[in-house]
Amino acid sequence: MRVGALVSGGKDSSYAIVECLREGHEVVCLANLMPHSGLDELDSFMYQTVGHQAVVNLSEAMDIPLIRHTITRHCTQGDLVYEPKATDEVEDLFDLVASAKKNYNIEAVCSGAIASTYQRTRVESVCARLGLVSLAYLWKRDQIELLSEMSQSGIEALIIKISCIGMTIERHLGERLQQVHSDLIKFHHSFGINPCGEGGEFETFTLDASCFKKRIVIDEKKVVEVDRNDVCPVAYINILKSHCEPKETETTASLEKIDRSNMYELLELHDLLNDSEFNKSAASINSSSTLNQKQKVESVVFKQVYRMGHLCFCAMSTKIEQTSLNETLKQFDSLLRECDEALTNIGSSLSKSFSVQLYIPKMEDFAKLNQVYSKYFESCPCPPSRSCVESSSSDSIIVNIVSNWDESGSDDRRLYVRSISHWAPANIGPYSQYVSFEGIAFVSGQIPMVPASLDILHSDSFVDHAVLSLHHAKAILLELIPNFSFVNKPDFRDSEEEVTVACVCYITDMNFALAVKSLWHHLRLPSERLVIVEVAKLPKSACIEWEFLCIDRALNTTNNVVFEVFDNPDKFLARSSPPTESSLRPCRMFVSKSTLSKLAENESFLKIIQLNCVCVVPVEAVFNGSIAVCSLL
Repeated sequence: MRVGALVSGGKDSSYAIVECLREGHEVVCLANLMPHSGLDELDSFMYQTVGHQAVVNLSEAMDIPLIRHTITRHCTQGDLVYEPKATDEVEDLFDLVASAKKNYNIEAVCSGAIASTYQRTRVESVCARLGLVSLAYLWKRDQIELLSEMSQSGIEALIIKISCIGMTIERHLGERLQQVHSDLIKFHHSFGINPCGEGGEFETFTLDASCFKKRIVIDEKKVVEVDRNDVCPVAYINILKSHCEPKETETTASLEKIDRSNMYELLELHDLLNDSEFNKSAASINSSSTLNQKQKVESVVFKQVYRMGHLCFCAMSTKIEQTSLNETLKQFDSLLRECDEALTNIGSSLSKSFSVQLYIPKMEDFAKLNQVYSKYFESCPCPPSRSCVESSSSDSIIVNIVSNWDESGSDDRRLYVRSISHWAPANIGPYSQYVSFEGIAFVSGQIPMVPASLDILHSDSFVDHAVLSLHHAKAILLELIPNFSFVNKPDFRDSEEEVTVACVCYITDMNFALAVKSLWHHLRLPSERLVIVEVAKLPKSACIEWEFLCIDRALNTTNNVVFEVFDNPDKFLARSSPPTESSLRPCRMFVSKSTLSKLAENESFLKIIQLNCVCVVPVEAVFNGSIAVCSLL
């Protein structure tokens, strides 16, 4: 992509450019915001302005044109999730990036955000409004590892500001990053500072990097002492005069792409993945198993809503006309409107959803259906979590929703990362990575995409795909529960669990099921909290999708997850007989297509669906059964 790089002169924005080049992008312009004339720096959570006097040299050093605008606004919208406000300083960034798009036809913007959600959400807001992609390849990187990687890549950066316990004017200000590297690690372990300075502990100016064609030389500088004290001195350097000169040695070798597969390893599975017997028995991926058309069945129609405590449930389906895509889109739009109206009637709405599952008859229609879906969440700063699967229905779109009751009085937490990074996949649609409400975390379905490219992993090993997508789920859950681990202790008992972990695992070939079961068993997770179903197709022709629901027991001891698998329909009907409004709590019911064909005319089965809020999903097969019922109680 053609990229506009946001630069401050610091090491992070410079290394972000290096990462963009490694990923094959073309950086066509640099963009910088500077303070008013006469100001050395601004007190801003958003912008680094110290060292701005030498930013002009970056253009010559990299042989890339530079666009500069002056910061004219102040911070007037300080919430973590940014909603545009004309008077806020972020709108200066909007104007800058809009100019870059107009003049250089950029398709993406790269930034050096590492850990600041405040900065990331604001860059993402600007990009979304301008139809651009946000690239944040440093996002959530381990800062000790990243600091070493920067040094090894040839980054030469000067410490031009300090505001940190342990650092001193005499020993650290004006020194090269490599010279203070060991002190930064020591201060991290002793005082908890951010090794890369993400907390404002220090600022840098880049003199050389592998993306530079010339190096920058500082000719004249002035030290400004803001607060000289023995604990946490504050001082910075004004760069009064600087120039570029030819580099003595080329450093372009460090622009070669780095193999980052070790970032996606799961230590919890190390022993199992090194077991030769397990690897020998695990199925390999046969492209025909994921791409072949599979025989579909007619589905049943249901339209139900239900409130349980602070949660509202909606399960609806609609018959569609597959001969016309436009008609299908209209029917999908009508279905979503109907869901919204039904939820409104019980004190909620579609826009207040926590979680949405979509089951569609043709995955190739997903992009168009997504456009219709997006309209219903345009006003949501952070949309609900989501999973999307091609079901075994030939004639229906199925929607399952969990939303917030208007009178709950409880707030939710949402993780909505739209930037492409090495951390975990950016959202490829209007959905949050997770939504957490009263301790219940709804995690969007995770497929084996390589985060930096959003391409499906190139590997014939199903286990590689399963582990990569499992890593993504863990990375997301770590943002919600900092000490989260999939592994239970050896002496684990249900009464002691800190987090209840449950999962619906979608696979495209039932031959993969045993490997999934082995992974789950190795993590010592309860077998009764895993349902494995074979489906017709997954997004991007993936072979697996993990959809997690977790309950933090420190916040919620009331709700629970109950999964039941029935090996024949008679057992299910006997368990739910006689059909009443309390036969089943709100749930999803995965039914193998062969079983559904038999039940389609069964009066008891149809009565259960009519009386209860049940989302019936036709699937190719259910592991170890024919019907799986997944309930949140």
